[in-house]
Amino acid sequence: MKKIFIISLFCNILVLLQAQTFSFTPIIKVDYAAEMKMGKEFQNTKEDFVLLGGLNESYFASRLDYLSDTGQHKAPANPDVLDFTDSSFKFPERIVRKGTTVTQFYSEYKGKIRYSEKVPMVWKMQSDTKKIMGVVCQKATTQKFGRTWIAYFTTEDYQIKTGPYKFYGLPGLILELYDSKNEYHFTATKIKRVSQTFKINLSNYKNYPKKKYLQAFDNMRFSPNEFAGGSVTVNGKKKSFTEVMKSLKKRFNNPIELKPFDN
Repeated sequence: MKKIFIISLFCNILVLLQAQTFSFTPIIKVDYAAEMKMGKEFQNTKEDFVLLGGLNESYFASRLDYLSDTGQHKAPANPDVLDFTDSSFKFPERIVRKGTTVTQFYSEYKGKIRYSEKVPMVWKMQSDTKKIMGVVCQKATTQKFGRTWIAYFTTEDYQIKTGPYKFYGLPGLILELYDSKNEYHFTATKIKRVSQTFKINLSNYKNYPKKKYLQAFDNMRFSPNEFAGGSVTVNGKKKSFTEVMKSLKKRFNNPIELKPFDN
């Protein structure tokens, strides 16, 4: 009886670990150049992103985080020094999708957090077309997260139904995506076929409801607690670390999701 219990427990743990490992074999890898107006003093911020797209799954992250997640980032010369060059400072979260379920996750030296949500997509097809990277693309629009989004997708060569960030569900690959105020604008710059399995273990990421995740993300990113009493020099003026972090938080006042619970 004891042996059966141990085997059953092992099997349950194995199933749990497998469920917390996101794995799929992408068909294409898309590089995107993005311009983002993330808030005060962050106008026209530029960032490079990578999308791995499969038939029903995808992975999206900044190029820096993609290199880190795939083991292509070089370790720092001094292991005792915190290395911030392996993650995007402007857009540090990564996104994986399976079907209509999207998981967003974030990691840093303070910890690892994640959340999952269903993201249904309803698109309105438009007759407008234009060429992107020499490929004819059709226009479509949708309302999501408090913004009106415009997408240009192609079915000519790439019938992978995915795109940047959490967007998917069009008849083909989204090569350009931007909101009506042009505050977040993603444009594909390179596409190549791939076949190597992508895998990332999320078991070490604490799973939260979305609301609690957003609070934890904010605290982890902008909390000055561990630097209490410390100070830095900014533009020749000495400021407390608390002042600097509060100022930094105010500068990121235009998130991509204006209404994060508007699904």
